[in-house]
Amino acid sequence: MDGRLLKPKDVEALLGIARTTLYAWSHQKINLQPRRIGRLLRYTEKDVKDFIEKKRK
Repeated sequence: MDGRLLKPKDVEALLGIARTTLYAWSHQKINLQPRRIGRLLRYTEKDVKDFIEKKRK
């Protein structure tokens, strides 16, 4: 697995975005894609860090 799994609320806090934005990105397949574990959505820490680095450039 790609490291630690983060809950949507953790990703929202790291990125400073609203939950609706995060879910819209997921639905539109933009930027971050969650992993589904049963009914739960989780984001890998590596994906979030890569996203942040990509946006900094």
